[in-house]
Amino acid sequence: MEIIIDPRVLKIINSFNKSDLAEILRTIDLLTIYGNDTKMPVSRALGAGLFELRVLTDKWFRLIYGYHGQKAIIVHVVVKKSNKLLNKDLKLARNRIKEYKSNY
Repeated sequence: MEIIIDPRVLKIINSFNKSDLAEILRTIDLLTIYGNDTKMPVSRALGAGLFELRVLTDKWFRLIYGYHGQKAIIVHVVVKKSNKLLNKDLKLARNRIKEYKSNY
């Protein structure tokens, strides 16, 4: 599966330390290999066409993505501090997916 990473997300994940970045890229590789067959504990549906890639290092990273045709588009990254994603993060991700779909 082709993976597209929003440039805003890419800028953020490139700022992480090398070991966190390596684990994030390994998890993205799993999505590339398994596509929408990627399941828990790596991926979880969030509803409304959004999914999260779950990356655990000494921090909890969540890469929020959706699909457009045969492509997965990673539109947001969150370093979690609690169990729940914030509504503002979900709203931002929904808006970015809509933006991407309308432009491509």
